[in-house]
Amino acid sequence: MEEIIEEYVLAFDELNKGTIELISEVEPIENFDEKLNTAIDYILSYMIQAYVLGHEHSEKMLDASAEVSTDAMYESIWLYIADENFEDRTRTHLWSGDMEALKLMIGDEYHRNYTQGAEDAAKDISKRYTVFKTWLTRMDDRVRDTHFYLEAVTVDINDKFYTYDGDSAYRPGGFEKAENNCGCRCLLMYSRL
Repeated sequence: MEEIIEEYVLAFDELNKGTIELISEVEPIENFDEKLNTAIDYILSYMIQAYVLGHEHSEKMLDASAEVSTDAMYESIWLYIADENFEDRTRTHLWSGDMEALKLMIGDEYHRNYTQGAEDAAKDISKRYTVFKTWLTRMDDRVRDTHFYLEAVTVDINDKFYTYDGDSAYRPGGFEKAENNCGCRCLLMYSRL
């Protein structure tokens, strides 16, 4: 699991470097549509990479193969949250010039697509094996209390995790309350019988 976490952290570091480059590239572009299209192309490529990496990590953890569904990946990437998909939120942040919000959104979208890809692979594998998932935090002072509460909790692949504040999710990044999703760095460890 340590190797998988290290791969995820390295990929996330690359995302952060790329996001800084993206922002420096799009800020001086005068034409808003060109700026938006450049940003969306960049973000879309990273969301695909995130989903596929999560999928691959579940296969490694479960020592089994899973079919990548392009439909499921598309649904994850283009998910509407509060009536907006990532393209809508990108447009809003670029229009307002809020590059910090754009950077945070890209990180959250990357994490959400990674955990969705991992879950989709684990669910596919659960058709052949009994699969469990265990919540893992970074175990540092940045972990929010509601997530620390879930540290090392193991449930069946089809069950939700429940926080003490009444929120629930099948995976990190999938809570009802935005404050439990934004900036989340938690991951799941999958295991099978």
